[in-house]
This record gives sequence, C-alpha cells and structure tokens, in this order.
Amino acid sequence: MKKDTNKADGRNPGNLPTREQIYRNSHSKFRKRRIGSVNKGVIVFAILIIAVIMVSAVYIIGNRKDSDKENSENFLPSETKSEEELIEKDPYRYEQVDNSCVHSGYLILVNYMHEYVFPDESSRVNIYENKTEKYKVSYSTYELDKQVLSEFGKFSEEFFDAAGENCITINSAYRTFEDQGQIYEDYVTEYGEEAAKLYVANPGYSEHHTGYAVDLTMIFDDGTAKALKDYDNLAWINEHLVSHGFILRYPEEKYDLTKINHEPWHYRYVGVPHSYIISEMNLCLEEYTDFVKDYTCDGQVMCITQDGELVYTDYQETPDAGYEIYYVRADESGSVTNVPVPKDADSYEISGNNIDVFIVTSLKGETDLSDGIKIADKSNQKSISQ
Repeated sequence: MKKDTNKADGRNPGNLPTREQIYRNSHSKFRKRRIGSVNKGVIVFAILIIAVIMVSAVYIIGNRKDSDKENSENFLPSETKSEEELIEKDPYRYEQVDNSCVHSGYLILVNYMHEYVFPDESSRVNIYENKTEKYKVSYSTYELDKQVLSEFGKFSEEFFDAAGENCITINSAYRTFEDQGQIYEDYVTEYGEEAAKLYVANPGYSEHHTGYAVDLTMIFDDGTAKALKDYDNLAWINEHLVSHGFILRYPEEKYDLTKINHEPWHYRYVGVPHSYIISEMNLCLEEYTDFVKDYTCDGQVMCITQDGELVYTDYQETPDAGYEIYYVRADESGSVTNVPVPKDADSYEISGNNIDVFIVTSLKGETDLSDGIKIADKSNQKSISQ
C-alpha cells in the first residue's frame, strides 16, 4: 500500500506530535522555567529585605529603649524628689475622724436651730463625788463633763483664795431630755409659755444636755443665798472663768442670735483659747462658730502668738509658738474625714460644730494668756449688726 504523504488534510501521519501539542509542550516548559526562576529570586530578595528590616527594627527599638530608659532615669528621680519635697513642705499630718464626731466636742453649737445628738458614751462624772471643799453643788446627783469639772474646780480654788469663802455654787448642770422637758413644763405652768420661750430651751435643744454648761449662784454657809448678778465682784468671776475656758453664754445684747434672754448665771465651757477670743471680741457662740470658718488649713490661719496677740497669717508662716485655729469641712463623700493637724504641735483638739465642720485647735510651745489676749486686727471683729 502506498503511503499518503499529503499533510494538508491535517491528519497525523504515524505517531508524530501535532502542532498544537508542540505549542503546548513548548509553552508549558517555558512557563515552568519562568516561574521557577522568578520564585527563587523573589524569595532570596524577600529574605534579604526581611533580614534588613529586622536588623533595623532591633536597632531602632534598642535605641528607643535606651533613650526611654535614659529619659526615665532623668525624669523619675526629679518627680520623686518633687513629691518628697511637697511632703516635706506639708506642715500637717492627718487624723482620720469619723464624721459622726461633728456632733461632739467643746465647740458644738446647741441652740434653737441645732439639736443636740446624745452620744452612746460620755465622759460625765458626778460632781459631788469629785468636788473640792472650795465650792458647793445644789444636788448630789448633778453631773458634768470630766474636763469641765476639773477646770471649774481650778476656778473655785482661785475664787476661794480671793473671796475667802466657798459660796460659789453649781445650781444646775447636765440634764437629760426628760429633765429638760419637765423644767419647760414647770416654767410654762408657773410663768406662761411666752416666758418659758425666753429662758428655757425645748427638750433636745438645751446646752445642759452637753454636760458643758453650768448655772451658778451664791449660797453662803449661814444658808443665805444671792443671785450671781448681785454679787459685788461679778466682773472678777467673769474674767477668771474666761481664763479657765468658760464664756457667758447668753449676753443681753445677743438675744437676736441666741433666742434666749440674758442669763447672767449661765456659763458654757468652750476651752482656752476660744473663751479669750469670744470674750475679747464680744461674740456669742453662734457668731464665733461662724467666724472660725474664715480660717482654713490651706489659707489664712487664726493664731495666738506666744505673747498673747491674736493674728491671722498664711498657714505656712505660722508663729513658732502659740495657738493655731482653723476649720475643716466634714467629707460628705465618705464616713470619715482626714483632718490635718500641725506636725509640730505639742497638743491639739478637734471639735465638731454640731453642723458640718471640724475645728482644729493646736498648741506648740508655752503660751502665757494670764493677761488675756490682744487683737492685732480689730476689723475682724463681728457683731450682731453684721
């Protein structure tokens, strides 16, 4: 049989590859060569780039850490030093005081507006069982705060030495709520309700609940009695009671503030130096507890210098010796208040005002107030007309 050598008909003579197969094979080999070549180059190049980036990153981060460390070392000590300096410059340490204590202390204001909060415990003692022979007490059941009785005892010693007799007599002292209620009812029965309002506080609103107040009279050994206001040396009594921390609580000209008529027999213990300031500035306790609010631990502080001068100065420039007085508002955000107390104080007292603040009184060194106090700035005095 004759072989057909004609290729135009497109048939594949024998097992020769077609043009399409040749093209595909050729293109496939080319593509494999191209892809294999490109992948190797990219990988090598990418590896090099990544290596460079990593080395650079390590270098940069290392330098940054060193820089941060250097900056931190330069910054932190100065910040710490600044805090230490601030702490060192702070003239106060801080006492945590329960906010309920705003209702206790020798400067609490108890009057027709502010009810006394009876405490669970008290420091009252029986007068008769603790008195000296230099004064008398009307009833053996009467009680007073221990410190108040101690100061009254010292006063009575001076009175006895000056007068030569023990006629000064405590005619009324601590009263319970029920005691005050009975006194009010008896006064209404005998003198009428209008008179009772002038002289007798409602139960719960009497200073006698505190154990800090005394009513005084004169009872002589022969049994005769005399009202304190009729005693010839009343001025001497008032002056010396002030030196032991007592004030005349209801002066005649202060009725508009106290709402209690003049009681020349009623004295209230507030402690030294407050008794001196109140007496010298002719204030009642309502005015004084308001006046103290002009002075704060981080602003102007009221001070009594070693020689008895009343001054007002910046809290960082207080005298080296004497009294410092300022107020701290009770912290309403919690149950306690951090009350600042001068670090260099030899002694201090924190009293509430029975409303919303604590009054701090501190003493450093020895201060002689035997001659009273001198007011440097008379413009700070207050009166009921202000």
